[in-house]
Amino acid sequence: MEKGKKKKSGWRMGGAFCLIFILCLGGCQAQKNLSGEETKESAKESAEGTGTEEREARLASDGSMIFGEPVMSLEPDQLFDIDGAVATKKEYMVFFLNTRNQYKDEFGESILEKNTGATNFEDELRENVLNNLAQMKAMVRIAQYESVSLEEKELLGTQAAAHAYYESLSGEAKNFLSVTEEEIETLYEEYALANKLYYQMTSDADTEVSDDEARVAVIQQILIKTVKMTDGTETEMTEDEKKEAFEQAKEAWRKARDGADFTVLAESFNDSDTPTDVTFSRNTMPKEVEDAVFDMENDSISDVIKTEKGYYIIKCIDSYDKELTDENKKTIIEKRQEEAFWNLYRKFMDEAPSVFNDAAWEAVKQEQVNGIETKDFFELYDEFVMGT
Repeated sequence: MEKGKKKKSGWRMGGAFCLIFILCLGGCQAQKNLSGEETKESAKESAEGTGTEEREARLASDGSMIFGEPVMSLEPDQLFDIDGAVATKKEYMVFFLNTRNQYKDEFGESILEKNTGATNFEDELRENVLNNLAQMKAMVRIAQYESVSLEEKELLGTQAAAHAYYESLSGEAKNFLSVTEEEIETLYEEYALANKLYYQMTSDADTEVSDDEARVAVIQQILIKTVKMTDGTETEMTEDEKKEAFEQAKEAWRKARDGADFTVLAESFNDSDTPTDVTFSRNTMPKEVEDAVFDMENDSISDVIKTEKGYYIIKCIDSYDKELTDENKKTIIEKRQEEAFWNLYRKFMDEAPSVFNDAAWEAVKQEQVNGIETKDFFELYDEFVMGT
C-alpha cells in the first residue's frame, strides 16, 4: 500500500482488533431452518447469478425477496448455509486462528482466559468469529443480488495476498488447517467483496447535514432532581419532595443570577452523579433544555427549566461550537451510512433461508489450537487488497 494513502472505510472482521459483534443466521441466534426438499445442487443453482434485474423479478407482491428453499442437510465439514452461501470448518479456523493470535500477541496469553461473564474470552471469541463469518457469507450473497463484483486489479490483489499468506504458513499450520492456496484466495475474494459491498452501500447515503441538525452546545448545568432511586429502581418523588426540589432550584437560580460562581453552585446543588460541564447535540438532552440552550446567548443564565426528571438551571458557555459541530456532522453522516447498509442487511437476514450444522460446530469448539501461529491474514489483506 502506498505510504500516506488513505484506506477506504468498510466492513471489518478482524483487522485492527475490531470485531463486529452481530449475531447472524436470522437474529439473536443461529436459525436452524431444515425445511425444504431441494438438493444442494438445485438450491445452489437457484441462488447463483442473480443480478439486479433478476432480483427484481424475484420480488413478491409484498416487496419481500423470494428465496429458494434451504438444503436439507450439510456435509460434516460445513458449518452453515445462508441462501446457498456455505461456510466450512477450514474457513472458520483460518479466521479464528488469525483473530485469536492477534489478540494474544497484542494483549498477552492471559487475555484468552479472562472471564467475560459465564465463559472466558477465548470461548466468546469463538462465537464472535462464527457470527462474523456468517455475516461475511451473507454479504457475499447480497453483493450478488446487488451486482457488486471485484475488478481485475482487486482480484489480482486477493491472489497476491493469498499467495503471501499461504507461503507464510508453517508446515504445522498447513497440516492443521488442511487448506489450499486456492481456498485461501476464495476467502480473500469473499472478504474483499463484503468490504466493497459495505463501502458502496454506505457511499450512497445522504451526506447533506445542516449546521442546525449537527449543532453542538457547551454548557454548565445544575440539576435538582424530582426522581430518586428506590431499591435500584427510579421512582418519582412525592409532591412535597417535588415542591422542596423546586425551592432549591429557585435558590440556585437566584444565586446564579446574582453573580455567584456557577461551578461552585453546581458542586453544592448537584448530586454526585450529575456532571457540571456538558457538551451535547440534538436529541441527547431533555427537549426543554435543548430548546432553551439553542436560544440562549453565550454566558447567559437560563430560567428554571422544568423537565420530567427535575429542574435545570443552565449557564450557556457556547450555544454553537463550530469545531464540535463539524465533528458531529461527520458522526451523523457515518451513522446514516451505516444505517443504509444495515437496513438492507437485516432485510436479507430476515428472509434468507439458512441451515446450521450443530454437530460440526460442537466439533469445532473442541479444537485445540495452542501453538498454531498464524496471524497475518488481515495484515496481508490491508497490504495487497486495500492498497489497490
